[in-house]
Amino acid sequence: MIHEEALADPHRDEEAGDARRGSEGTSQTTPSVDPGLDYQRAVLEALQTAGRPMGRLAIILATAIPEEVWNRTIGLLKEKGLVSQEGDGRSAVYRLVSDT
Repeated sequence: MIHEEALADPHRDEEAGDARRGSEGTSQTTPSVDPGLDYQRAVLEALQTAGRPMGRLAIILATAIPEEVWNRTIGLLKEKGLVSQEGDGRSAVYRLVSDT
């Protein structure tokens, strides 16, 4: 099961506020939606559906997330303790961290 509260970024509101302020600190109408959360959810769902560890390319193909956001997305999931990495480099695979 994907834990929505674990996906929450404690700095999201702070960053969203920065994005809404223009160069003179005036408020703009930029929404505070974090597209990175969609990428994180997609990776978690792909791993959950596969039911086995997956490599970087398999996850990118299964989720259609842009390669340029891969490192940040997987890094955040590992930092949050939702995904673990086994191996390094091209042989690295990722798995969901067990709830038990």
